[in-house]
Amino acid sequence: MFGRQDLATQMFADQFEPDGDGYLYRKRLKGAPIRVSAEERAEFMAAYERTQGWSKVCIIVAVVVGVMGTAVVAVISGQEFTAAPIVAVLVLLVIIFVGIDFWLWQQPARALEGRLPVGQERSKDELARRHLEKLNWGTIAGSGALFVFLFWRMTGFRDLLQGWNLLWLIGCGAGLLLVTVQGFRKWRLQQASR
Repeated sequence: MFGRQDLATQMFADQFEPDGDGYLYRKRLKGAPIRVSAEERAEFMAAYERTQGWSKVCIIVAVVVGVMGTAVVAVISGQEFTAAPIVAVLVLLVIIFVGIDFWLWQQPARALEGRLPVGQERSKDELARRHLEKLNWGTIAGSGALFVFLFWRMTGFRDLLQGWNLLWLIGCGAGLLLVTVQGFRKWRLQQASR
């Protein structure tokens, strides 16, 4: 969770592309570019990073309070303690914090709503090409190795063809297929650019 904060901040910063002495803001990397100054970008970045710091603390507190509160309610009510209420609380917290993060990502778009764009929105193909250019071979190989390891690990003590264990087989197979497709798309992109 904590290592991903830098990734989230970098992804937020990627919405601002350098342009002369300022930046072009593209909502979710795809929207029509809107010119912003370096100072405005710095303010947006500082607000996002500040809120991400508070969000991290709030997540920890909410998880602890949610799990402990669920356990206390189960003990006080005399019901059997199961994982289902805890999972429900955690899913609810994830939904809430993803919603908050989505709202934070939209803050520059809300603040710049009245400004005229200086160009066109990116096409799906151009956006996909940019994402593939950023994807490195180490990530592709590491992801593939992770799915192979999970598959190997699960076959050691579970019959993957029985009941719910089949989901491990399907998940690992789908993950490997996704990694293979992304690797092929990246390879094809590199071949076309030569």
